[in-house]
Formats: sequence, C-alpha cells, structure tokens
Amino acid sequence: MIPRLTIFFLFLAPSFAGSQVLFTSPLPDGILQVHGDHADMRVRVAVPGYPYFIYKLSSNIDTSNFQEGWDSISVQNGMVDTLLTVPKSLVNYALYWRTGTSSTDTGWRVAGLTPGHIIGIAGQSNAVGHVWPDSGVFVAVPDGDIRMLINDTFWQRAGEPTDGEGQGPWIEMANELSASIGDTLPIGIVNTAVDGTGLTVSIGSGRWLKTDTSDTMYPDAIDRFRHAGSELDYFTWIQGEADGEGAELIDPNVYRTQFDTLIHDFWSDLQNTFPIFHLQISGYAGPTNSSATYPQVREALRVLPPSTLVGTAVGRSLGDSAFHYTVSTYQAVGRMFAGAILKELYGISTSMYPPLMPDTAATLDSITDGSIAGRYCFSIGFTRGGKTVKLTSLTPVQYFGLNSNGVSLDTSAVWFRISPTDSSRVQIGLRNDSITPKDNYWLVTYDAVADGEHAPLATIDPVSGDTIFAMAFYELPVQLATGPPADVSEFSFQSAAPNPTSNAIQCYILSYKHETMTIDVVNNLGLTFRHETAVVDEGEQIVTVSTEGLLSGNYWIVLRDENGNASVQKAVFFH
Repeated sequence: MIPRLTIFFLFLAPSFAGSQVLFTSPLPDGILQVHGDHADMRVRVAVPGYPYFIYKLSSNIDTSNFQEGWDSISVQNGMVDTLLTVPKSLVNYALYWRTGTSSTDTGWRVAGLTPGHIIGIAGQSNAVGHVWPDSGVFVAVPDGDIRMLINDTFWQRAGEPTDGEGQGPWIEMANELSASIGDTLPIGIVNTAVDGTGLTVSIGSGRWLKTDTSDTMYPDAIDRFRHAGSELDYFTWIQGEADGEGAELIDPNVYRTQFDTLIHDFWSDLQNTFPIFHLQISGYAGPTNSSATYPQVREALRVLPPSTLVGTAVGRSLGDSAFHYTVSTYQAVGRMFAGAILKELYGISTSMYPPLMPDTAATLDSITDGSIAGRYCFSIGFTRGGKTVKLTSLTPVQYFGLNSNGVSLDTSAVWFRISPTDSSRVQIGLRNDSITPKDNYWLVTYDAVADGEHAPLATIDPVSGDTIFAMAFYELPVQLATGPPADVSEFSFQSAAPNPTSNAIQCYILSYKHETMTIDVVNNLGLTFRHETAVVDEGEQIVTVSTEGLLSGNYWIVLRDENGNASVQKAVFFH
C-alpha cells in the first residue's frame, strides 16, 4: 500500500502537458469576502477540453482523509463558475482540484485562502497613488495582514505602490480599518485606478464608462475584480481632476448621472451591490485655468448618489505644482475613507468623519451697524453629522463667489466673515455695493476658483486636533424669506420719532416678512403704559403708536416679533 503522503505528492504534481486550465478565481493567498458568519469563494475556471472538474476544500483544522470529501462541478462550455460558502471562523483554506476522477489527472491546489475584507478602488492618479517621498522610502507600511492584488496571478502582502506607481491613501486606510474593526481578518486592496482618466471627458488615457468601448479601464477593472472573487466589501472612488481641467462640464448633474450609470454597471457585471465611498477632490496648484470647471466637479462630488462622501481634499496641500497630493494629504484622505467606512458600516466613530457640510441653501442676513454697503448680506451654516460646529478661518484668501441673475461676480468684489453671533455660520456680501434681494436671483459658491489648496474654512476636532475642511459647493440658491436672518431678529428697529402735535410716536421698522408684532411703551421704571399690536409686511414701513394720555418724560418703545424677539428704542416725549 502506498503511504498517504506519497499519494498526496503524486496529486500535487500537475500534468502540464497540454493543460489549459486557467483560474480566474480564487487565486493563491486570496481573500474570501465575508458576509456575516460566512465567506464566499467564487470558483471561476476555464477548463477547455476537460469534461470533469472535481474539488475538495480543506482548512487549518481539517483532519479528513484526503481521498474523501470530493465534489464535482459541472463544466459548461469549457467553464466552471460557481459560488462556494465557507465558515468565516476558519482560515488557510485550500482548494484542491483535478479535471477527472483519477489522482493522476491534471490537478493542483490553490492555497492560502482566508476570509476577509476586499476593497475595490477606481479613479485616476490620486487614486492610483502619485507621491514619491524625497527619501525614496514610502511612509505607509502595512500593519497587520494587509494584502493586495496588483496582477492576475496571486495575492501578495500589501506595500506601496498599490497599483504600480507612487504612494496613495489605501494602506493608511487599510491599517486604520484593520486596527478598528477588530475581527483579525485580513484586508485586501484591489486598485484598478488609471492615471489621467475622466468620467465625463476623455483626455487621452480614457473614460470610465462601460459604453465607451474605445477605452479599457472599465473592462480591465471588471476583470481584476473578478480575479479577486467578484465580491467587494466596499468600493472607493477618487476622480474628477480630468473633468475639472476642461470647460466641458457645465452642469454638475451630468457627472452625477454618469457616475450613477457607472456604479450600476459595476453592480450588474459583478452581481454584487457593494457600498460606495468617494472623496471631494481638491484642485490645481499652478496658475488658475480660467476655463476650468473644478467648482462644478466639486459640486457634483458634494452630493453623488449612490455613494457616501467621506470628506474633501479642498484646503489640503498639493505636492507637484499640479493636483497630486502630498504625503500628509494622502494620510488624511486615507483616514477620511476609513472613518466613513467605520462609521457607516460598523458604527465606530472617528475624528475624520463625518465631513463639514454646508446648508442646502443660503439665507438672507442683515447687518445694520453701517459696516457694509447697504444692509443685506447672505448667511450659510455648516454642520458635522447634523450638529453645528465652530468654524475657523485659516486664510483670508477669498473663496466665496456670488452670482446675480446669471452673472458671476468677481471674487475680489465679495467679502466673507464668520458670524460674530453664530460661529457655525458664514456671512457673505459685496464689498462696494449693496445686495438687492427683491429684484435679483442670487447664488452662492464656496471655493469659486480652480485652486483648491488654500480654502479658508475648517473646524478643528476638539479631541484629536484634526483639521476638517469645509465642503466646497457651487451656486447654492439663496432663500430670501424662509426664516429670520442669522444675526438679527426678524426685523430691525430703525428709529422712533415722537410727534407731540399728533400725540403719537412714529416707529420706523425694517421687517423681513409679514407678521403681527407687539408694541409696548415702557417708562424708566419698567412700567408698561401702552400695549398695542401692529401688522407689518416685508420691507421698510412706519408704525404709529399713540401717546394719548401719557405724561411728558422718557419712554422706551419695545417691539417683539411672533417669536418673542425684542428690539428697544428710546423715545423722549414732551407735551
């Protein structure tokens, strides 16, 4: 009787003569995507000319007889394609296979297979990784079982570059995920990004659309993801610089629509609806391109269904007088992606997520101390996770723009400041002209030019000290009468002029909406001598208060709106 070890050796020795068996999945040392308490092993193999395919699964605790437990998979048109489910709790699976029923048939094994998390990556150069540290040593070093698939033959331990060029954010992200998830499972990086590729445009390297058959990025990405097992835990996207460099993208919704189509094609072709995460890109560090559409691209990325926004690169450093990130920016971006994934999929909070988001519309505000031209300005608030935060202005560079009736005003004509009474809001107005709210259709833009490296607004995380930059937006509408201004009541008391000849006081009021106000006449001791109501409309008007029966002296006129907000004006009345 031949010892079992000898039988095992004979089986492992493949018959290469005439063999055309080609595995797409699984690949050696591969990661099997986990789903709850199990993991999926996609077996996709080309076996042309072979009528049989039998297999046996083994794991780290398998003690079964090697000759037992073999199963068969039907061969259809020279292909084997099936999904096997294995326990998540076991590791170091091996798939033994052969193309017939005899141990001498062509056969081999695919070993080192372990349940874990597979991350798909796509986009252009900042997703590829485009930083080469001066020392020549990459800063990002895997910490834990981090693997990557950068060819179609086997998985390997992760290391920069993750896709054939420089350093990117993905090992930084994977390290934080591995440390925070805490399930000890490996994380696999599958980077399919390509330099210089667009979504709405093609600038020479191609376009991310399935229907654009002249380019290869999409089919190449699908092929790489199939070699990873076709299933992803999640998918990440950094792209838009190619689209922002030209003048073609006028409508942000064009980018949104094509991205939605791209993702649904990924889901359909991979037969898996994995979650999507994306970054709002920065801009160009060189001279501003007047025809660039970076603001429109960043607006598209601010709201990009069906993806989750992890944060913005606006305001962070660029390293090559172009739009490629520095090491510190890549590190921050990696933490943003990790923070979003941890919060949205695992309920784990981190300092880099959620992003700092603007209101969906600006509101009319008013400053009545004479410090601005006219009295009106606009106000827009920022929140993180639905909560107001204290804003910080990191640079005085002007990055707010206004559009009036379709005409974009130069940023040099615009001022901004953080509201002195509400640090989560920013006020924006004109330097040398007054805002005319009634007769104009206004739009507000933040980060109005292509250069995205010096945006002024951010908040500082109170625990970690991380800087969270405000999300850029493009041409948000202004709501003129949906609520009170941010820094004043719903009205302002301009003046009160006693008129002894008519036994009345004329109150000059600027109101921001139609409402019923109360008017009290109070003496120096706080006693109320007159209580009246008056209906006011939007705009400036005069409200007359009777002084009939009042003695001469000093009185205070107290106006209150429907919410109880008060404004006081002193009026001296003589008989």
